[in-house]
Amino acid sequence: MLMHSHEINTAREEAGLLSINSLWFHGTGKLVNLESGKIDLVCSHDDMLKGLAAQINCGYKKVPDSADEYADYLLSCKHETVNLLHLSELEHLVNYTDVSLWLTRLADLLDGWIYPLLKTANKNNIKVTLYPCNGKRYQFSKYDALKFWRLIRRRDELEKYVNSY
Repeated sequence: MLMHSHEINTAREEAGLLSINSLWFHGTGKLVNLESGKIDLVCSHDDMLKGLAAQINCGYKKVPDSADEYADYLLSCKHETVNLLHLSELEHLVNYTDVSLWLTRLADLLDGWIYPLLKTANKNNIKVTLYPCNGKRYQFSKYDALKFWRLIRRRDELEKYVNSY
């Protein structure tokens, strides 16, 4: 369905050509040997990220059961170590229109992971960069006031914002 109404298919049909109805990726190819240069460890439940970590020659571990466990790991790292933490709890909810469920899970994620990690980061002068997959980047250090997260507390406003999309 992705290609059904795409402009490429429309142009192909107008030119009397068959439309594209599927994409098949295959072939042996050759992977380029990459070096991470920046990332020391990827922490995720996603097997694709496990493969990417191996490809860029950096460490990989599964997401621990709690933010406290992960914070303990962070505190054991050398200064300037770059760790990527992938929390995927909200990914599958994006495809559904139940904003209330998404907001509830977002609040759980914030309370269970984000706020505790930011507290640990503040206390121990660890810089945190958050990539919420919306094309933006939020950086937090012990000097930031976390103004972005105040919006979450005003649930009605956030729900209106999310419902607008």
